[in-house]
Amino acid sequence: SALANGLGALEDPEVARALGGEEITRYRAFGKFVQGLSHASVAALYARGFALDEATDLREPQELLDYSALMNIALEYFDESIEIALASEFEIPSDWMQAELTSTDLARLSHSYKARFRAQVARTPGERESVNWDAVLADVEAGIQADHLTVMDWATGWSNGFLGFATFSFPWESWTQLPYFMYGMADQSGRVEEWRTLPLEEKSYNLPDGRPVLIITPDLRFPQGSSVEEQRAQEGPYFRILSVGEEGDNWRKPERGSWRWSWYKPGFGRGADYFALGALEQPEITLAEMRLLEAEALFRLGDPGGAAALVNDTRTAAGLSPTDAAGTNAECVPRLPDGSCG
Repeated sequence: SALANGLGALEDPEVARALGGEEITRYRAFGKFVQGLSHASVAALYARGFALDEATDLREPQELLDYSALMNIALEYFDESIEIALASEFEIPSDWMQAELTSTDLARLSHSYKARFRAQVARTPGERESVNWDAVLADVEAGIQADHLTVMDWATGWSNGFLGFATFSFPWESWTQLPYFMYGMADQSGRVEEWRTLPLEEKSYNLPDGRPVLIITPDLRFPQGSSVEEQRAQEGPYFRILSVGEEGDNWRKPERGSWRWSWYKPGFGRGADYFALGALEQPEITLAEMRLLEAEALFRLGDPGGAAALVNDTRTAAGLSPTDAAGTNAECVPRLPDGSCG
């Protein structure tokens, strides 16, 4: 609502004279960008929401729109920002977003957010399939050329509590355990497959016979080895196994379900750095995300070979064999919940 008031004020001739044309253009481009971001975030998170901009008369009853209609409006705001930005030359002050952007950068960022939100708003497999994937490809192509980083400072400035806590490595942060439901698809030992067959109330960090539920895999992003001790000695760059003494601090509150418990945590310490150092550049939207959206778009548009080529950038870097248009690969990583190779 504050943004709507601000954009509405730009129509005042006295304000226009005080600011000048270039400043008004910058405000409008940035304002439409934030309107796109705000409405798209509501559409992605909620079933319904209001559309509110400088043309809205709040003295009148407002209609709640469903998430699809609200997302379409958000995409239009992004398009308005892109149109203004590409027709002008200006810079966004660093304290507006904790990042320095030119008008071209702002347009590229809008395109990348459009690609993200077009896919993200889908609630069902059917909706995901019916996403305008041609538009996603076009937005990825017109989007960011490098990771967009924002300086985060939990004490005094912009912050991202989720990013901080999700990667926190202190022992008592037990919610950072990695779920076997997802990451277990890297396992080749069969232990995760056994874990999957157990009733929910019997799932835990060990199998009923006492064997630890280890992810034993050729994927070098994971710890290597066939025992807890070996994996502690050979941490992966992305994931690590619990160190000695962490177990009791992580396997808490069984009344919430021991199926949550895992031997694994994120192997990086960005969360601890975030809280220990204060101001830190954090990734807000990345080329990796855009590459995955591009791969999914190619797959859904009938080009699985093109999708495989993008996926192989990270597969081969992790020591895995490349996959192909049919999805086959030598290591059977991922191994799907039904035991077949994904």
